[in-house]
Amino acid sequence: MSGAGPGEESRERGTDRAGGVVLAGGAGRRVPGRDKGLLTVGAQPAALLVARRLADCCDRVLISANRNRQAYRDLGIGPVVADQRAGHRGPLAGLEAVRPLLRQPLVLVAPCDLPDLPGDVPAALLTVLRGDRNLDAVYAHSA
Repeated sequence: MSGAGPGEESRERGTDRAGGVVLAGGAGRRVPGRDKGLLTVGAQPAALLVARRLADCCDRVLISANRNRQAYRDLGIGPVVADQRAGHRGPLAGLEAVRPLLRQPLVLVAPCDLPDLPGDVPAALLTVLRGDRNLDAVYAHSA
């Protein structure tokens, strides 16, 4: 496995390990103050369903959350990290906060409000990224 850290180029990109991040740090403006990651789909919190998809192909999964951090910890997914900047600054602030905690050279990121994420998508994204050293990022989109 590669020993490259953040900012270092990997020699074995095809086998690079990945970390996962569930973004759950929003203010909940579209669901009047409710925490989207803790809304249930079936009987499961949405963030838990997303984290399980990432865990299928990631060594470690973290949650970026600014509210209800204890409730996220109680899900047993992994560390829960708050933004370093005051206020709800958006998803990049969440990534800024979690990146130092991930030792893996590749990072999969998914929003907490994507509980129906197809199971094959995270692994497919990693396959594309690992297969082309010229890529810095890949993303999924619908046709």
